[in-house]
Amino acid sequence: MKKNLFLILSAAAMLVSCGEPSTSKPAEGGKSSEPQVTTPSQAGGDSSSDPASGDSGSVDIAEVKNVQFVDSSQQYTHIYIFKGSDPVVGAWPGAALTDHAYTAELTIGVQYGVIFNAGEGGAQTTDMMVTIGDISVYHYTSGAGFDESPVATVKLTIIDETQGWTHIYAWGAATTAAWPGDELVDHQYTFEGLPAGANVNFILNKDGDQTEDLSYTLGQADATIKVDAEENVVPAN
Repeated sequence: MKKNLFLILSAAAMLVSCGEPSTSKPAEGGKSSEPQVTTPSQAGGDSSSDPASGDSGSVDIAEVKNVQFVDSSQQYTHIYIFKGSDPVVGAWPGAALTDHAYTAELTIGVQYGVIFNAGEGGAQTTDMMVTIGDISVYHYTSGAGFDESPVATVKLTIIDETQGWTHIYAWGAATTAAWPGDELVDHQYTFEGLPAGANVNFILNKDGDQTEDLSYTLGQADATIKVDAEENVVPAN
Protein backbone atom coordinates (compact mmCIF):
# COMPACT_ATOMS: atom_id res chain seq x y z
CA MET A 1 0.00 0.00 0.00
CA LYS A 2 2.77 2.39 0.98
CA LYS A 3 4.59 1.49 -2.20
CA ASN A 4 1.55 2.28 -4.33
CA LEU A 5 1.04 5.62 -2.57
CA PHE A 6 4.69 6.54 -3.24
CA LEU A 7 4.27 5.77 -6.93
CA ILE A 8 1.09 7.89 -7.14
CA LEU A 9 2.80 10.89 -5.46
CA SER A 10 5.87 10.59 -7.71
CA ALA A 11 3.72 10.58 -10.85
CA ALA A 12 1.81 13.65 -9.67
CA ALA A 13 5.07 15.51 -9.02
CA MET A 14 6.27 14.73 -12.55
CA LEU A 15 3.02 16.03 -14.05
CA VAL A 16 3.34 19.33 -12.15
CA SER A 17 6.98 19.72 -13.26
CA CYS A 18 6.14 19.22 -16.96
CA GLY A 19 3.31 21.78 -16.89
CA GLU A 20 5.40 24.73 -15.56
CA PRO A 21 6.46 27.37 -18.16
CA SER A 22 10.19 27.63 -18.83
CA THR A 23 11.89 30.69 -17.36
CA SER A 24 15.20 30.20 -19.14
CA LYS A 25 16.45 33.11 -21.35
CA PRO A 26 17.28 32.70 -25.04
CA ALA A 27 20.80 31.58 -25.60
CA GLU A 28 23.27 34.45 -25.99
CA GLY A 29 23.28 35.60 -29.58
CA GLY A 30 19.80 34.28 -30.19
CA LYS A 31 17.31 36.24 -32.24
CA SER A 32 14.79 38.24 -30.30
CA SER A 33 11.23 38.36 -31.53
CA GLU A 34 10.97 42.06 -30.65
CA PRO A 35 10.87 44.26 -33.82
CA GLN A 36 13.98 46.30 -34.47
CA VAL A 37 13.66 50.03 -35.35
CA THR A 38 16.45 51.41 -37.55
CA THR A 39 17.02 55.19 -37.69
CA PRO A 40 18.41 56.88 -40.83
CA SER A 41 21.77 57.44 -39.16
CA GLN A 42 22.02 53.79 -38.18
CA ALA A 43 21.32 52.73 -41.76
CA GLY A 44 24.06 54.99 -43.10
CA GLY A 45 21.53 57.41 -44.59
CA ASP A 46 22.19 61.10 -45.10
CA SER A 47 20.35 63.16 -42.53
CA SER A 48 20.24 66.04 -45.03
CA SER A 49 17.60 64.12 -46.96
CA ASP A 50 15.24 64.33 -43.96
CA PRO A 51 12.44 66.74 -44.96
CA ALA A 52 12.29 67.97 -41.37
CA SER A 53 15.83 69.28 -41.63
CA GLY A 54 14.77 71.83 -44.27
CA ASP A 55 17.95 71.22 -46.29
CA SER A 56 17.21 70.28 -49.88
CA GLY A 57 20.92 70.12 -50.83
CA SER A 58 23.00 72.39 -53.05
CA VAL A 59 21.69 73.59 -56.43
CA ASP A 60 24.03 74.05 -59.39
CA ILE A 61 23.60 77.36 -61.21
CA ALA A 62 23.98 76.98 -64.97
CA GLU A 63 26.55 79.27 -66.61
CA VAL A 64 25.35 81.34 -69.55
CA LYS A 65 27.12 83.38 -72.23
CA ASN A 66 26.26 85.65 -75.13
CA VAL A 67 26.52 83.88 -78.48
CA GLN A 68 26.16 85.66 -81.82
CA PHE A 69 24.74 84.02 -84.95
CA VAL A 70 25.58 85.78 -88.23
CA ASP A 71 23.84 85.16 -91.54
CA SER A 72 26.80 85.81 -93.84
CA SER A 73 24.65 84.81 -96.82
CA GLN A 74 22.47 87.88 -96.10
CA GLN A 75 19.38 86.15 -97.48
CA TYR A 76 17.36 85.65 -94.28
CA THR A 77 15.46 88.01 -91.98
CA HIS A 78 14.81 85.93 -88.85
CA ILE A 79 16.43 83.38 -86.58
CA TYR A 80 14.60 80.61 -84.76
CA ILE A 81 16.44 79.00 -81.82
CA PHE A 82 15.07 75.97 -80.02
CA LYS A 83 16.06 73.53 -77.27
CA GLY A 84 14.37 70.18 -77.63
CA SER A 85 10.86 71.13 -78.68
CA ASP A 86 10.83 74.49 -76.89
CA PRO A 87 11.44 77.86 -78.62
CA VAL A 88 14.14 80.01 -77.03
CA VAL A 89 13.78 83.42 -78.70
CA GLY A 90 10.09 83.36 -79.50
CA ALA A 91 7.69 81.29 -81.57
CA TRP A 92 8.28 80.74 -85.28
CA PRO A 93 9.73 82.53 -87.22
CA GLY A 94 11.69 83.65 -84.14
CA ALA A 95 13.55 86.91 -83.62
CA ALA A 96 14.31 89.47 -86.33
CA LEU A 97 17.95 89.82 -87.39
CA THR A 98 19.73 93.16 -87.04
CA ASP A 99 22.36 93.74 -89.71
CA HIS A 100 22.13 90.02 -90.53
CA ALA A 101 23.05 89.01 -86.97
CA TYR A 102 21.46 88.09 -83.65
CA THR A 103 22.94 87.68 -80.16
CA ALA A 104 21.33 85.33 -77.65
CA GLU A 105 22.11 84.47 -74.04
CA LEU A 106 22.49 80.68 -73.98
CA THR A 107 23.54 78.06 -71.44
CA ILE A 108 27.03 76.57 -71.70
CA GLY A 109 27.05 72.82 -72.33
CA VAL A 110 23.51 72.75 -73.72
CA GLN A 111 22.67 71.82 -77.31
CA TYR A 112 20.45 74.19 -79.31
CA GLY A 113 18.98 74.09 -82.79
CA VAL A 114 19.21 77.16 -85.03
CA ILE A 115 17.26 77.97 -88.20
CA PHE A 116 17.74 81.11 -90.29
CA ASN A 117 14.58 81.91 -92.20
CA ALA A 118 12.90 84.58 -94.33
CA GLY A 119 9.81 84.89 -92.15
CA GLU A 120 6.46 83.12 -92.20
CA GLY A 121 6.22 81.01 -95.34
CA GLY A 122 9.67 82.03 -96.57
CA ALA A 123 12.85 80.11 -97.29
CA GLN A 124 14.81 78.60 -94.41
CA THR A 125 17.95 76.68 -93.56
CA THR A 126 17.99 73.16 -92.19
CA ASP A 127 18.15 72.58 -88.42
CA MET A 128 21.72 73.51 -87.46
CA MET A 129 22.68 72.02 -84.09
CA VAL A 130 25.29 73.65 -81.83
CA THR A 131 26.48 72.85 -78.31
CA ILE A 132 27.48 76.03 -76.50
CA GLY A 133 31.15 76.11 -75.49
CA ASP A 134 34.19 78.22 -76.34
CA ILE A 135 32.87 79.61 -79.64
CA SER A 136 31.10 82.97 -79.26
CA VAL A 137 30.26 83.70 -82.91
CA TYR A 138 28.78 81.35 -85.52
CA HIS A 139 28.72 82.32 -89.20
CA TYR A 140 26.41 80.76 -91.76
CA THR A 141 27.36 81.09 -95.43
CA SER A 142 25.61 78.22 -97.20
CA GLY A 143 24.79 74.56 -96.98
CA ALA A 144 23.52 72.59 -94.02
CA GLY A 145 25.58 74.02 -91.19
CA PHE A 146 27.68 76.83 -89.80
CA ASP A 147 31.13 77.57 -91.18
CA GLU A 148 33.67 75.08 -89.89
CA SER A 149 36.25 77.65 -88.82
CA PRO A 150 35.03 79.77 -85.89
CA VAL A 151 35.56 83.50 -86.28
CA ALA A 152 38.10 85.14 -83.98
CA THR A 153 36.73 87.64 -81.49
CA VAL A 154 38.22 90.98 -80.45
CA LYS A 155 37.67 93.76 -77.93
CA LEU A 156 36.77 97.33 -78.84
CA THR A 157 37.04 100.35 -76.53
CA ILE A 158 35.35 103.61 -77.58
CA ILE A 159 36.47 106.85 -75.90
CA ASP A 160 34.48 110.09 -75.87
CA GLU A 161 37.27 112.62 -76.33
CA THR A 162 34.88 115.54 -75.76
CA GLN A 163 33.76 114.12 -72.39
CA GLY A 164 30.35 115.59 -73.14
CA TRP A 165 28.30 112.42 -73.77
CA THR A 166 26.90 110.10 -71.11
CA HIS A 167 25.55 107.08 -73.04
CA ILE A 168 26.32 104.87 -76.02
CA TYR A 169 23.76 103.08 -78.16
CA ALA A 170 25.04 100.36 -80.49
CA TRP A 171 23.56 97.87 -82.94
CA GLY A 172 24.76 95.25 -85.39
CA ALA A 173 27.89 93.36 -84.37
CA ALA A 174 27.87 95.18 -81.01
CA THR A 175 24.68 95.74 -79.05
CA THR A 176 23.63 97.69 -75.96
CA ALA A 177 20.45 98.15 -73.99
CA ALA A 178 17.52 99.96 -75.60
CA TRP A 179 17.82 103.70 -76.23
CA PRO A 180 19.66 105.65 -74.86
CA GLY A 181 21.83 102.55 -74.45
CA ASP A 182 24.47 101.87 -71.83
CA GLU A 183 26.13 104.45 -69.63
CA LEU A 184 29.72 105.47 -70.33
CA VAL A 185 32.22 104.83 -67.54
CA ASP A 186 35.00 107.41 -67.28
CA HIS A 187 33.90 108.69 -70.72
CA GLN A 188 34.48 105.35 -72.42
CA TYR A 189 32.87 101.99 -73.12
CA THR A 190 34.32 98.56 -73.95
CA PHE A 191 32.75 95.79 -76.02
CA GLU A 192 34.16 92.28 -75.72
CA GLY A 193 33.75 89.17 -77.86
CA LEU A 194 33.06 90.99 -81.11
CA PRO A 195 33.63 89.10 -84.38
CA ALA A 196 36.83 90.18 -86.08
CA GLY A 197 36.19 92.04 -89.32
CA ALA A 198 32.63 93.02 -88.42
CA ASN A 199 31.19 96.52 -88.54
CA VAL A 200 30.17 98.27 -85.31
CA ASN A 201 27.47 100.97 -85.47
CA PHE A 202 26.98 103.34 -82.54
CA ILE A 203 25.66 106.71 -81.35
CA LEU A 204 26.90 108.77 -78.41
CA ASN A 205 24.16 110.74 -76.67
CA LYS A 206 23.09 112.77 -73.65
CA ASP A 207 19.66 114.09 -72.62
CA GLY A 208 18.21 113.98 -76.14
CA ASP A 209 21.31 115.30 -77.92
CA GLN A 210 23.30 112.83 -79.99
CA THR A 211 26.00 112.31 -82.56
CA GLU A 212 25.36 111.16 -86.09
CA ASP A 213 25.33 107.43 -86.77
CA LEU A 214 28.96 106.42 -86.31
CA SER A 215 30.67 103.23 -87.39
CA TYR A 216 33.95 101.37 -87.14
CA THR A 217 35.16 98.24 -88.94
CA LEU A 218 37.00 95.82 -86.67
CA GLY A 219 40.34 94.31 -87.57
CA GLN A 220 41.87 91.07 -86.35
CA ALA A 221 43.12 92.52 -83.05
CA ASP A 222 41.74 94.45 -80.08
CA ALA A 223 41.30 98.16 -80.77
CA THR A 224 40.79 101.46 -78.95
CA ILE A 225 39.17 104.33 -80.85
CA LYS A 226 38.01 107.82 -79.95
CA VAL A 227 35.32 110.21 -81.13
CA ASP A 228 36.46 113.84 -81.35
CA ALA A 229 34.50 117.09 -81.34
CA GLU A 230 33.91 116.87 -85.10
CA GLU A 231 32.54 113.33 -84.60
CA ASN A 232 35.47 111.75 -86.37
CA VAL A 233 36.16 108.14 -85.38
CA VAL A 234 39.93 107.63 -85.22
CA PRO A 235 42.40 105.33 -83.48
CA ALA A 236 43.16 106.45 -79.93
CA ASN A 237 46.91 105.77 -80.14
